[in-house]
This record gives sequence, structure tokens and C-alpha cells, in this order.
Amino acid sequence: VLVAAAILFILFRIVPLRDVVEVMSMATPWWVAAGFAVMIVERIVAAWRLKILTARLMMPFSVVSLCEISAIASFYSLFLPGDLAGGGVRWYRMSQPSGQRAEAFAALLFERLIDTVTLVLFGLIFWALDDPPFETPFLDLILLLLLAGLVVATAALLSPTTSRLTGRMMDLIPVIRLRDFMAEKVAKVLDSVQTFRGLPRSAAVGLVALSVVRHLLSVVIILCFAQALAVAVGFSTIGWLRSFMNMITMLPIAFAGLGVREASFSILLQPYGIAAASAIALSLFTFLTHVFLAVLGGLLQLRRILLPGRIPLLDQPPTSPESLRKT
Repeated sequence: VLVAAAILFILFRIVPLRDVVEVMSMATPWWVAAGFAVMIVERIVAAWRLKILTARLMMPFSVVSLCEISAIASFYSLFLPGDLAGGGVRWYRMSQPSGQRAEAFAALLFERLIDTVTLVLFGLIFWALDDPPFETPFLDLILLLLLAGLVVATAALLSPTTSRLTGRMMDLIPVIRLRDFMAEKVAKVLDSVQTFRGLPRSAAVGLVALSVVRHLLSVVIILCFAQALAVAVGFSTIGWLRSFMNMITMLPIAFAGLGVREASFSILLQPYGIAAASAIALSLFTFLTHVFLAVLGGLLQLRRILLPGRIPLLDQPPTSPESLRKT
């Protein structure tokens, strides 16, 4: 919170807040509404992708229930530092109904890996297409190394060798109870992740296609807001900028990514001739989509508090993990 407040204080000392508010007030309503509409479609696509993974692990979630869990997690993550904090809330909500903690962790871990690989790959592609007007001699190399590391990590998680090596590492823990506890939990997660090795080709193609569509829609959301603000910036520019912003806001630097996102938009769009007030306004509109989703999640959470046990999260009545595995 202190970091976010400090950055915003410095930023609005340089760029008056009234200028940003004035730019936002002149936004074209139809383009703003289009951005929010595309955001809803993007959330459905993301839930559909996760549905493929949970179905493989025999977790009986529907696309609607996964959308609801994502919205509720957005509500809590609005008050937590970094994008990854919301993943813990999603894991808790997904593992709660049927007690499938390892399966929920594996599904979210694999989804995060796929999402980040696509994010970095999109950043590289759009960066190359856009040819930004500033020198970045080492950035391409860093992104390539990051992409290679993510691909290797994904392959390692899917490899049976990883389970054997992890088991040997667990044997080095001197405390017997801790060793047994850690070995059991890690083995369950790795077994669940390696279940994805047997994904049918249609499901694997679906995962890749939905990941691509999801990230393209995310770029379209920002493009709609740019059109609303009459910000002359191209699709490829928004493509790499959005990838960079998401990578930065994954880190627990500031409260809800505030300040970091706005300062980055202002600095990175300056070489394109975009006024700082317009760049910050564009960033704030992007942040408002998260606020909208968080408010929706808060209302859904309130409904669950007021109507406990009446609104199922699952596609079917909860069953034990053992019976799900037998099925």
C-alpha cells in the first residue's frame, strides 16, 4: 500500500490528477462499454480453458462456477499485493467443495504456466512486429530466456523423472514427520500435474487455442479503451505493452498493481507521442475492469454468506475425492 501510494503521489505531482480525470470524462461511452463487454467474454474463455484441466482431474466444475470462483478471487485480490495472491484464493475456493486440494493446485499451476508462456510469447511477437522507438539491447534476450525457462519448467513438471528426483530430495529432510508430510503432498500434486500428459489431442489443441483467444481478447479490451480516449496507438504496441504490464503486476510490488501500472503506461507510451494524462487514463480504465470484476465477485461472495449451502459450486452434488478417482 505504501509503495502504491508513494508512486501515485509522485506521478500525480508530475501529471495533475485533474488532467487525467478530464481525459477520462471525455471518453466515448460506446467504446468503454465495448471494452467491458469484451472483458466478460475473455473471462468466460479463461474459465473454459480451466474447465478442460479440471475435467481431466475429475473435478466437477462447470464453466459458470469457475467464472464465479474467478470473480470472487478478484474481489479478494483487489486487497492483496500482486496478481499471484489471487491464485491462493482461487485454490482455496476450488479445493473447498470436494476436498481435492492437490488436484486444484495442479490445475491452477498448469494453467498459470500455460498462461505465462503465452503471455511472454505474445510479448515477443508483438515486440518484434511493433519495433518500439527506443533502445532495449538486452530485453529480447531476457524475454527469450524467460520463455525457454517456462517451457523447460512445464516439460519438467510433466516428466515422470521429476517425481523420482523430488522423492529423493524429500528423503534428505531429517525430520521424519515433516519428510513424510512433504513427500505425500508433493507427490499428490505431481501425480495430478502429470495426468495432463494423457490429454487427448483435441483437449490439448483446445487449451492452446483458448489461451491464444484469451490473450487476444485482453489486447482488444485495451484497444477499445484507447479508441474511447482517442489514443493513437496500434494493436501490436498494446500487445507487447499489455504483456509487460501483466508480468510486472504478477510481482507483489504494490497494492493491486496501482501506481506501477500507471507509471509504466506513462513512461512506455511517451516515445509514441502519447500525453502522460492520456496514458494514465488508459491504464486506469484497464484497472477499472478489475474493479468491476471484483465488485461482481464481492456481490457473489455476499450472496454465499447470506445463503450458505443453497448455491452449489459444482456441476453435480459434491462427492469424495476417492469416489471421483474411481469414476
